[in-house]
Amino acid sequence: MDFGSQTAIDIDGVRLPLFDVAAGALVVPLEPGLIGYQGRADIEVHRPDAVWKGSAQIRAERSDDRMRLVFTGPRAELNRIASVLKWGIGAASSYADGFNDEPAESGGFGRFRVVQLGKIAALGLVAIAMIVLISFLLIQKSATITAPLAYIAFPGATLEAHTTGEVTYLKSEGSLETGEMFAALQTPRGFAKFLEATSEGVVSSVAVQDGDFVRKGQPLARVSREDARPYLAVFVRPEDIVAALQAPLVTVTFVASGTSLTIPGSYGKYANSSRLMSDETGTILAEIEIQLPDDMEVPESEALTVEFTEPFWENRSLWPYRFGS
Repeated sequence: MDFGSQTAIDIDGVRLPLFDVAAGALVVPLEPGLIGYQGRADIEVHRPDAVWKGSAQIRAERSDDRMRLVFTGPRAELNRIASVLKWGIGAASSYADGFNDEPAESGGFGRFRVVQLGKIAALGLVAIAMIVLISFLLIQKSATITAPLAYIAFPGATLEAHTTGEVTYLKSEGSLETGEMFAALQTPRGFAKFLEATSEGVVSSVAVQDGDFVRKGQPLARVSREDARPYLAVFVRPEDIVAALQAPLVTVTFVASGTSLTIPGSYGKYANSSRLMSDETGTILAEIEIQLPDDMEVPESEALTVEFTEPFWENRSLWPYRFGS
């Protein structure tokens, strides 16, 4: 659903239109400078007769060529925004349940008939509103965890960035000798830095691509033996590690090709790694290694996203939601 110009989100002075509500988040245009933002976002919903203004606690995440604003505030705040969005698309006559809208008064046969027709139309709108609201809340309440960092890896040696900067060159295939240049970075001050391989072997996987901004110590590529089997290296926030390891489904989406794969969660295990990885906020991430089925073909050297999903139980009822369905 495209909300057009009737709904806008303001983050740190940047005004963004709302494109859609999907996967438990507000979908807006990509604004690279806001990726990783955590805090309040001002929200405006416009209708011809009124305007609603409020705010919500969100976290900005990149999703292909757009940006997802994931709600991180209390459940009541989410319910409030869902109610306002219903009102914004005309699926509710009020933007809050507690407004106590007064019903129309009946007077005479003609007026009674108009009121009855109005009630029938209202019931139709309520049905549409319930579908929109349940879908919106259900996606948000399902335990969907998006990994800040993930890549296809092979057993072998990791080649890391020795400084911070933008990737201008990265060798993504072929053999490497120790001491051979495998990457080039442009530092924030505009200097060129050339990185040399610390191990030899075949480039089996890459974690970044040209144009990506990387930090010192971040893995760029891995060299392995030619017969090495790939696995999925996934990094999640510490508060998500337990839920991620317990999730029965792991969905892997390759950004360029759009290929989507589903892997049983039982294939994953906690990796007691000595290297430290952090997200945009500086939070140290926990690593999970996920084995790929022997018969599963995966695109090589392609950026990807990983989501852990599981059903949500409430009042002894199972919401039949699975990511991608």
